[in-house]
Amino acid sequence: MVSPIDDKSDYAFLAAVNRMLAEETARGNAAPDPEMGGLSPEQVTRLIYSNWDEPGSAIQLNHNLSLEQRESSPFFRGARAFLLALAEKESVTLTSAGNLPRAFVGEMIESFLDPKEQEQLHAICKVVNEHDLFLLHIARVVCQVAGLTGRWKGRYRVKKKTIPLLADDAGGELFATLFMSYFRKFNLSYRVQSGPEAHAIQQCFAYTLYRLSRLAKEWLAVDRLTEETLLPGVRDEVGRELGDHPYWTVAKLAPGRIFVPLEDWSLVETEQEEDGYRDKAVRITPLFRAFLQFDLGGRSR
Repeated sequence: MVSPIDDKSDYAFLAAVNRMLAEETARGNAAPDPEMGGLSPEQVTRLIYSNWDEPGSAIQLNHNLSLEQRESSPFFRGARAFLLALAEKESVTLTSAGNLPRAFVGEMIESFLDPKEQEQLHAICKVVNEHDLFLLHIARVVCQVAGLTGRWKGRYRVKKKTIPLLADDAGGELFATLFMSYFRKFNLSYRVQSGPEAHAIQQCFAYTLYRLSRLAKEWLAVDRLTEETLLPGVRDEVGRELGDHPYWTVAKLAPGRIFVPLEDWSLVETEQEEDGYRDKAVRITPLFRAFLQFDLGGRSR
């Protein structure tokens, strides 16, 4: 028969054991893990679960970028032009399908495409609808997700709270707002529109950004991307989602989910294979270095 614990020394012993176990657990959570890029479980948890750009968050954004730095981002440049044009008109009437009117889309073409791209677009489309100018469509969706635009009395407009953000001296705030909405709220798989959604990649994108900041200061071979910038759990989850897919693998899917959105923002640049269709290597840009900072509790960039 087991006697009940009624001696203070027994309670003290159990308390000591519990403290020891807690300390061992804490040491394990704080220990670097080679499979997670040398980060500890605590640091990875901090990256994945903390809100971006809040006091004490693992990811901090520079709201004081220069105009030249902000304008180097194709997505920001186009999205701001869209907001300015919409604000100038005060509002537009959407089509019956809920799209921007063709006349407005036509006015935005030069803001999103260079002359060669414009020529290619007009060779394909006799009339240009919103979805034909896909980067405009993406910008509109992200602006809606960010709460910068919306409908009012049947008209589509820029919200009043957005107007101050369109001033030149407030561009840093607009840049950060759009960036957060693009990577945290907008569905990145909609931007690429090929292959399974693979939401796990976006859910842990903070880890990918951090790893790129460490590994892609110089050219990083794309062949290393999956192993080096995705957590093991993400690779496993995406692999389960793909199953026995006849074409897609994690290695084929990941670059599009990572490079395409980051290139939209000019945060990475890619070097292509000789065939011109596949990415060979990637590296972060000066804008990446200037805009993104990481605080992992003693290990920062």
